[in-house]
Amino acid sequence: MHLLYAIASYLLFLLGIPFLFTHPKLRHGIPFRLGLYRPSFDRGRGTPRVWLHGASAGDLLSLQPMMQALKARLPGCCIVVTTITNSGLAMARKKLAEADVLSYAPYDLPGATRRAMAALRPDLLVLEYTESWPNLIRAARKAGVRIALTNGRFNPDRLSRYRALFRAIGNPLRAIDLFLMRSDEEAERALHLGAAPDRVWVTGNTKFDALVLDRPEGERPGLIMSWWHGADGPGHENGPDSPEVLEALHGQDAELARLLAGLDARGRWAETTLFVVSDHGMLAPTESVDAED
Repeated sequence: MHLLYAIASYLLFLLGIPFLFTHPKLRHGIPFRLGLYRPSFDRGRGTPRVWLHGASAGDLLSLQPMMQALKARLPGCCIVVTTITNSGLAMARKKLAEADVLSYAPYDLPGATRRAMAALRPDLLVLEYTESWPNLIRAARKAGVRIALTNGRFNPDRLSRYRALFRAIGNPLRAIDLFLMRSDEEAERALHLGAAPDRVWVTGNTKFDALVLDRPEGERPGLIMSWWHGADGPGHENGPDSPEVLEALHGQDAELARLLAGLDARGRWAETTLFVVSDHGMLAPTESVDAED
């Protein structure tokens, strides 16, 4: 079943070459993205080797609390960080002092991911958010690497697409050893998609810790805006009083509660003003209108 995805990934890659090789955020580091590392490339030293992957700058910052904890508990470990965009790599070079190795992530192609695994030699692969790439996961599993998903989230509007894809190519979630999900709702979605129940845990969203709560005093921003759009799509599709909207609101309420608890635990209320606003309301329709009249 996975062979179908492997073939499709190469075909899509060939079709996407003009975009991938010219896009300002994606055109750099092509050899690394193909899993080709120069002999002089510093692969880092120390054990265990932990490979953390985030798609962009914000995702990498979400992983920083984990990096700090790893360095505190395992001082001899080697932390390898990969990302997709050039802005993510630039931010990592500037802010992620805990990282021993920085590089672009390989394209999700069988050959590229296999070569990257052989070159970087991780003991643990940590994927952030929804970065569950089937070929990368398969290459890690074949190399004997343990796999974790942190800040896990699966878009509720795309669950049917996930299921269809997994039926066609095989379920990559079955190869993941640990799911650290952002909320109870996200954990339920992971279970519905085939994650083993004993591997799923709810640990919250470390993005708040990284971007808001644990920055040194001189690096804390004066204004932070967070846009939570989870209830908007389900509301338009299913109506404002639907179970889907209530589920989305419950998830957002849990995220807000985590933020408040973090501020309270760190004694930051004296220096914080919190505004919670909405850009519009939503009502169930009571009558229909012919737009042509």
